[in-house]
Parts: sequence; structure tokens; C-alpha cells
Amino acid sequence: DLTHVAAEVEGKTAREVGRYACVFFSRWRELKDGERVMRRIEAGEARIKRVAEVANALAKKVSGTKNAWVSLRIDYGASGRSKSFSEDNDRWLVCMSTQLGYGRWEELREAVR
Repeated sequence: DLTHVAAEVEGKTAREVGRYACVFFSRWRELKDGERVMRRIEAGEARIKRVAEVANALAKKVSGTKNAWVSLRIDYGASGRSKSFSEDNDRWLVCMSTQLGYGRWEELREAVR
């Protein structure tokens, strides 16, 4: 998504980033370490996709539960729940992560305080 990439690149417009991307993706094989660069790009894109999938799954779970802050059920699987935190703590983290946006860990940390 070049619009988001352009937002991360200081001093360049979306059009400039788009032109660069066209040239880069047509000529990356000419780079000495082009294979390594492409693997890093693909790994980064896979991470972004995974974060989006997790965010969507959490949003679906929370929105599909009436009053999720109180009644959301969490399946802990075979390993079971942690002894350090209660299900209420976990429920709050899931709901707050959904509200703030999955991956916004600094904001979540501040909300815990």
C-alpha cells in the first residue's frame, strides 16, 4: 500500500514513492543483495498481513459478544490460563486492544496505568 509507505517516508509524496516503487520492483534483481532485500520486504508484508488478521479476529470476537467487557469468553487451549492474571484481566486487554487498535502497545501500556 504505497499511500501508507509514503506516510512513513519523510519528504516524499505518494506520487514520488509510487514512481520509486515502479523502478525498484522492475530492477531489484540488479542489486548486489536484491534477493535478501526482497526476502525482507516479503517478510515485512507477511508480518503486516498477520497483524491485520489478528486485529480482524479480535474485532470479530469482541463485536460478536454482547457486552464483551463483561461476558467475553476466552479459550485458553490446552495450556490453560496464566496463574498471574485473571480472566477479567485478559478480557480487559482484549477489549482495550481492539478499542485502541491492535499493535498499539504503548497506548495500551499507558491505559493499564
